Amino acid sequence: MPFLNKKIALYFILFYSISVQAQYVLKSTLLGHSAPVNGIEISPDGSKLISCSKDQSIRLWDIDKATQINAITNLPSSIKKIVLNTEGTKFYATGYSAVFCYDFLKFKKIKSYKVHTAFVESISISNSLIATTSWRDNSVMIWKSNFKKQTLVKETVWADCNLFTSDGKILVTGDHENLIKLWDVYTGELITKLAGHTDWVYSLKLSADNNFLYSGGFDGTVRIWDLKTQKNTTTLKEHKDGIVTIDLSKDGKYLASAGMDKSIIVWDLQEKKVAYTINDAHDSSILEIKFLEGSKKIISAGSDNKIKIWELAQ
Repeated sequence: MPFLNKKIALYFILFYSISVQAQYVLKSTLLGHSAPVNGIEISPDGSKLISCSKDQSIRLWDIDKATQINAITNLPSSIKKIVLNTEGTKFYATGYSAVFCYDFLKFKKIKSYKVHTAFVESISISNSLIATTSWRDNSVMIWKSNFKKQTLVKETVWADCNLFTSDGKILVTGDHENLIKLWDVYTGELITKLAGHTDWVYSLKLSADNNFLYSGGFDGTVRIWDLKTQKNTTTLKEHKDGIVTIDLSKDGKYLASAGMDKSIIVWDLQEKKVAYTINDAHDSSILEIKFLEGSKKIISAGSDNKIKIWELAQ
């Protein structure tokens, strides 16, 4: 009888291990950067990936072939974030005090713009406007497309992330005061503050209908905010350390989060629960995460210098 119990236990462990592993498959690992990969951006057709790194380079990858196509190296500083314009013809990269504008198709620099006095931590685009933040110089700036000054917000902030609402009228920032702030794009006036996080707010995403805001913080939580009531309706707790990056699937059904604990968690937003977990997805902190092809593929970038492409179980 004891032997039978051991056998049953062994089968259970084996079945559980296979079930956990079957949640996802690591499709490929992109190697080329020699320092932490700070940011990634996916081309509109989903075939190419742009990555930027502390190694002062920007690299272009073929996602299906998992190969590097091109690289821009020996840049003046570490590159913090990248973002494609709406048409997918240009991309912007942020570095020390500057934003570099590139032709995406030619993969060549068009121009650089000095926009802050320290590292540009985040950048977002809405129609003809561009927003940049630098918590080191305590500023949030809103620019016209030619980087002529549009608006300087009216309150000192230490912002790490920003995004525009879909109508382009409001800018949302997350900062080192543990707050989310909503700003009037044209006047720079503070509209409201959303309080709930107990540590820095590092990443923001907005639902397609602008009704819900999602935030990831260094307190290890993902928070869901109803923007009509300005209330934190749900707090998702599973991470064991700070969250650095979140992303929302295009269908709005799933949210992925990752950060200091090296794990990727995919949340079912309808059920408000964990759908997938990838433990030890990287050797160290995960700095950026993006959904690819709906909600069943994820690309992650880490401070282990690696980019990984994951496929989730159906």
